[in-house]
Amino acid sequence: MIGILGASILGGRGSVPALPSFDLIAPNQPSISDAVLLVEARGTDGSLTVTSRPEILGASILAASPVTVTGGTVPLDWSDRDWTSLPSDTRPNIHFAGRAADVTIDRALPLRPDGARRVAVAVGDLGLSNGDGALDATARALAVDGQPVTLSLLRSRAAPYAERRVIFRGIGADWRPEARSLRFRMRDLSYTLDVPMLGTYGGTGGADGNADLKGKPIPEAWGICRGIAPLALGDGGTQIYQLHARQVQGILAVYVRGAPIAAGTQRASYAALASASTAGGTYDWVITATGSYIRLGSNVDGTVTADVQGDASDGYASTIPAMMRDILTRAGTPYSAAGFANLDAICPGTAGLYLREQVTFAEALTRLAAGGALWWGDDGTGVITGNRVAAPFGNSGLLLDQTVIVADVEPLEPPAIAWRVTAGYRPNWTPLSGADLVSTLTDARRLELTEARRSVVAVDAARRGRNSQALDIKIETLLDNELEAQGVAQNVLALMRPGLGLFRVPCNAFGLGIPLGAQARLVWPRYGLSAGLDVRVVGQTIRGRRADLLVIG
Repeated sequence: MIGILGASILGGRGSVPALPSFDLIAPNQPSISDAVLLVEARGTDGSLTVTSRPEILGASILAASPVTVTGGTVPLDWSDRDWTSLPSDTRPNIHFAGRAADVTIDRALPLRPDGARRVAVAVGDLGLSNGDGALDATARALAVDGQPVTLSLLRSRAAPYAERRVIFRGIGADWRPEARSLRFRMRDLSYTLDVPMLGTYGGTGGADGNADLKGKPIPEAWGICRGIAPLALGDGGTQIYQLHARQVQGILAVYVRGAPIAAGTQRASYAALASASTAGGTYDWVITATGSYIRLGSNVDGTVTADVQGDASDGYASTIPAMMRDILTRAGTPYSAAGFANLDAICPGTAGLYLREQVTFAEALTRLAAGGALWWGDDGTGVITGNRVAAPFGNSGLLLDQTVIVADVEPLEPPAIAWRVTAGYRPNWTPLSGADLVSTLTDARRLELTEARRSVVAVDAARRGRNSQALDIKIETLLDNELEAQGVAQNVLALMRPGLGLFRVPCNAFGLGIPLGAQARLVWPRYGLSAGLDVRVVGQTIRGRRADLLVIG
């Protein structure tokens, strides 16, 4: 079954368990005239005393007023029509007050492979009827930002709570009081990743950095990183440099002004490295769970660089999907095991990312996704997934036609066309030039060290004859292998082909069950669609019990 929720798309560390659910996209789907939209949220104020009737905190607080709530969180339960769960339900005897007047959820994939945005954005807005002012105290007393929220659909008022179908799981953003309603804004799980990722130096000396480094980020290397500039710690005049905040897989080479220097001795600890006597013209090193370092045996007269296999604190991650998984694990954010297994097949090549400036977890994931022409984001059920926007190549058995389309299909401005795609690969994180390079280097090595990355090209010159404004675009991958980069360039060229259309397709509840990235067959009497067109879903706007799908094909 294809849908927003199901065991086939969930899994992995901390993933959300699958629920029994009805299939919104089944051909024999039931009538939704008696369907019920459920809203389950949380508010918090640490310790809260309420003197009004229970409904101001959500009717799930089943007690006589006045009500005293402690412990920091309060359940907030509403629906678009009054509904109460059964005594035998997994949440028994919960009344969902019928105050959810309207709901809007917007999801969209990033369509331009060369664009900076690589996140599948999902935002939501819920309108709660409040003409009687019963929810005024709720908005004043409780904060909802960062608190969990789930929207689900029951096929009928007679259905048990256990059969609900999740259509959105995320976090609250804020309240917006209005004259006759209370707006409840929501965001997907990706917003919880907008927090700093890199640790910082304390400036107390030694491995904690000198006073000049206090508050500055500790560098991190992920995957294979070539030409990184390790950070000098200024530890009592020693030539000690930090490569990575934790354990690396290995040090491939160390250079001064582009010339390699010989490896010396691996030390057992930072203290042993700092007290060692390192031979001139060599480097010693130490790899520990709390940092990886090198020490040079001679004072340097130019730029120090290194090639490393990066973070191995939880096993060495050398591909973009593996690095994304490790970062999500570190952030404590659930992800889709099946989604990332698919991403492993899409983007299997060795890659690398080096971070010297502070970034958020979300920014690091975005850089990785951009480095493989991928997207990442919440799949709609509260877990992170990823994929690549690609041209459709089938329909997965899904049919979008007059049986599910509720208004005219709308053609939109077609996607951009490209005739040439240049993909950079094998990034050199510290390009050198002039006096930065020793004179003994070969011309080939000198050229390699001066360039920020190598590049490959995918071309369809015939497109320029058909579309004189076709684009010549460039994408900067993090891939280390030429063939992998060539594959990405060809994929982007295929996506940005002539004749690809973009359409808005207004659907009934059928559209709520189709995830982003799914393929379908679009049939409509207009716009050359009467014979059917294979399309891919790249956007979804939920308005109550209907969904407008954005498709390309």
